[in-house]
Amino acid sequence: GSVLVDGDCDDNNIAVNPGAAEVCNGIDDDCDGLTDDNVIIPIGSISGPAQQCVPVVFNFATYSIPAPVGANFYLWNVPTGMTIFSGQGTNSIVVSWTAQAVHNGISGPMTVTISTTCGGTATSSMYIDINYTAPVQPNSISGPGKVCPGDVATYSVANVARARNYTWSVPAGMSILSGQGTNIIQVSVSGGYTGGSMSVYASNVCGNGVSRSKTISINTALAPGAIIGQSSGLCGATGVLFTTAGSANASSYLWTVPAGVTIISGQGTNSISADISNAFTSGTISVTAQNGCGNGGTRTLTITGAPGQASPITGITSICPGATGIVYEVNTVAGASSYQWSVPATVGTIISGQGTKQITVNYSLVTASGQAITVRASNGCGIGPVRSLTGINVNVINCISPRMDEAAIKEVAVYPNPATTQANIRFVAEQETAYQLHVTDLSGRILMKEAGTALNGTNLIEISTAQLASGIYYINLISEGAQQQIRLMVE
Repeated sequence: GSVLVDGDCDDNNIAVNPGAAEVCNGIDDDCDGLTDDNVIIPIGSISGPAQQCVPVVFNFATYSIPAPVGANFYLWNVPTGMTIFSGQGTNSIVVSWTAQAVHNGISGPMTVTISTTCGGTATSSMYIDINYTAPVQPNSISGPGKVCPGDVATYSVANVARARNYTWSVPAGMSILSGQGTNIIQVSVSGGYTGGSMSVYASNVCGNGVSRSKTISINTALAPGAIIGQSSGLCGATGVLFTTAGSANASSYLWTVPAGVTIISGQGTNSISADISNAFTSGTISVTAQNGCGNGGTRTLTITGAPGQASPITGITSICPGATGIVYEVNTVAGASSYQWSVPATVGTIISGQGTKQITVNYSLVTASGQAITVRASNGCGIGPVRSLTGINVNVINCISPRMDEAAIKEVAVYPNPATTQANIRFVAEQETAYQLHVTDLSGRILMKEAGTALNGTNLIEISTAQLASGIYYINLISEGAQQQIRLMVE
């Protein structure tokens, strides 16, 4: 007549004890002094044909669930394409579907929610897959076509009609992080990845559809843009910048330089600063684009310690024998410390400027044609290429006076010089006289032409230089068969 454990409220019912679950039966099942409190509904699973591969016809099926103690209400929900024919509100229903519904595919969860007289609800569900054929082939796979080790990428296909699952396969070195079984996956790429093919197919109860593939390759970095920087006259230069516009898929840049060149800063970026030795001759700078796939394309630039070729020589080529003070010059050459000029020894002599970018030449009385003046820029590392001014002709037919001392127009001046958008030509006429104004380039090509009549006294002609490119031009003022040529610089 004794028990070892206290608290059992009904020694005659083994189902009633402090550890029992409270059910809706009018009994204090858990011996807590309360009847039908905190009721647990012991809900079972839905039974019925969850997956069917059926003909495209109208049809029925029955689904049911065990009735828990005290259950008084059942609410069923079925997937699109399926209709409850009878049994709503009970533990067993009959459903139907049309041929069109089967053609479209019936797929989704079926649920039933149960409540009891004692309160509380519980829900059970089952996934329905009713089709007449396997899914069609997925459309194209979206996602990057090139990846590198260390990348995380997302790939997807549009939802496929009648699909229940999606099965993905990926190349060696690539692993699926999430999404297998769905139409969207996330993958990670390891160091062993070398490219390959990714595929996916949709499936349902009727089988697997045709797979869709996508070729995935290595995302090798493209070659950077052209290297920009001073390429000649670098002898002894310091802090020289070399820059590339870079590559769209590069994460870093590897620069290499020839002997005699030292990278001071910028390795790994798209711009470096370098120092050049005093004995450097020539070599090649290169930059290689890099990313997680390794080294990609390379861009190169040949550089020299010696100066580059000088700009075209400016100066007249039609010479009167015995002419003096004829000026020839070139623009400043980067890195040049000296300029070596030569003139035809039989017809001309450099009287000043040797070693600079401008010389003055006196011509002898000897006539000659097809002569040339040359110049080479130099520095401590070497001499640059030759620049020549050819077609120099020394002949008496060139002896028309370049001045207008005996003409009606005198005191010709041009200002501002250099000019930007406008130049003014001022001259004095001792009497009313006709004139022509020609503006030519260094080759003698006439770019502007104007004619008019000068009045007695000071005259002013305004010309627009806005349409002229920066450089050197000649203004020729012609009157009574004589002309004066004045050089004009346009900035």
